[in-house]
Amino acid sequence: RKRSKVLTPASRLRQRVLDVLQDEGYIRGYNLVQNPGEFPQFEIELKYFDGQPVIAEIARVSKPGRRVYSAISDLKPIKNGLGIKGPKAERSWTVAEEIEVRQENGELTLHARADTQRARAMWGLSRTLIDNMVTGVTTGFERSLELVGVGYRAAMKGNDLSLQLGFSHEVDIKAPAGVTFAVPKQTEIKISGNDKQAVGEIAAVIRKMRPPEPYKGKGVRYPWKIFNGYEPLDKQAKTMPVLMDFTVNQVVT
Repeated sequence: RKRSKVLTPASRLRQRVLDVLQDEGYIRGYNLVQNPGEFPQFEIELKYFDGQPVIAEIARVSKPGRRVYSAISDLKPIKNGLGIKGPKAERSWTVAEEIEVRQENGELTLHARADTQRARAMWGLSRTLIDNMVTGVTTGFERSLELVGVGYRAAMKGNDLSLQLGFSHEVDIKAPAGVTFAVPKQTEIKISGNDKQAVGEIAAVIRKMRPPEPYKGKGVRYPWKIFNGYEPLDKQAKTMPVLMDFTVNQVVT
């Protein structure tokens, strides 16, 4: 049945969507209706053309079943696009407009197009992100977690991770795209991948499920984390890894 107006709960997100629909000509307009004791609503005035509604359906494109995936070979080159291929993976990223990337003699150099605050900020950020991409496709990134507590243990369930952290049930963690789990022993988890952000994020998610308490360090923790500062110095020297021991193979300036 044709309706000239419909009601929907009011929110800032819906208001922005309605503004776009009105600017593009999909609806005639909308008004905020707020009755005493009721939740505010938007009254939307619909638009018809040749007896048919202009908007036939509104769907959430973020649902997995509605996503459209394409192979890297099918993607067309875009402005400021940068792709890096290595033995482990392929990564791509869109460089900011304020930055110019040049490739000379096997090296990438970044230049700011203007001497502005944003250009300088994007200059340093772009250099760091590209350096992480190069490291990710060549050697990759790895994070380790320790499980400290009675009955705390981890196990692999296919490609996913199964944890027992003192709850009444097991906690299953699905491996994100480009990230792999490994369990050398029941109380140790190794997370590796070519994306530094994805590896660090999933490690933080797992740690947040049972954060270490500040007295005995019981919980999920990083191996090099020192708690309450009362461990002997000789023990700290044995447990703390050397974080600055690295070799530069490629220089990105």
